[in-house]
Amino acid sequence: MNTKKFVITSIVVFLVMFALDWAFHGWYMADQYLALGDVLRPAEAMETYFLSMLIGQILIAFGFTYIFIKGYEGKGCAEGIRFGLIVGIAFGIGPSMINYAVYPLTGTIMLSYFIFYPIECMIMGAVAATVYKS
Repeated sequence: MNTKKFVITSIVVFLVMFALDWAFHGWYMADQYLALGDVLRPAEAMETYFLSMLIGQILIAFGFTYIFIKGYEGKGCAEGIRFGLIVGIAFGIGPSMINYAVYPLTGTIMLSYFIFYPIECMIMGAVAATVYKS
């Protein structure tokens, strides 16, 4: 494994994930989350936990990139998209279904998660494949 490429790829993957998550959760899903009432923290309270969220996203980006690189075959962007689809199903849709059973989430929120997480992970995979190869 090329450590320098790993770190650079992880940072780029993190930036892409952060931007996609902000657009999806902070903008697109904002009204859906407001409708949940007291289930989620108020926006002001979430700001105090921003560092925790940021560290979590960094850990996800580095873990995602590390696992991708360990199986890296150099087959281009399609390899990253395929990897991202698998991760999106396993770690996006799977946990979302568990959360649906535990928390009072709406069907609309769940459908949005089912669509968003695999797409986000496929984009992250494409980015990882492209950046690590270069």
